[in-house]
Amino acid sequence: MEEFIVLLPFCYLEKATIIAESIRIALASQVFDEIGQVTLSIGVTESRNEDTPTSILDRVDQLLYDSKRGGKNRVTSG
Repeated sequence: MEEFIVLLPFCYLEKATIIAESIRIALASQVFDEIGQVTLSIGVTESRNEDTPTSILDRVDQLLYDSKRGGKNRVTSG
């Protein structure tokens, strides 16, 4: 299991969620010779006026784990 961050400057939550979903679908549709199909759980958030870098990371990490608890291979935004 790997975790990584994609930053989308000047991208609102709705558009970022659409982008994340398209990435999830594209990856899930691939079959890799060595490992087979891969699924992807994603958390999506946007910067808020009161945010610090830590609060953004904490929120998106929680959303990621919400996706995993919700059945994996899904996008959760908030």
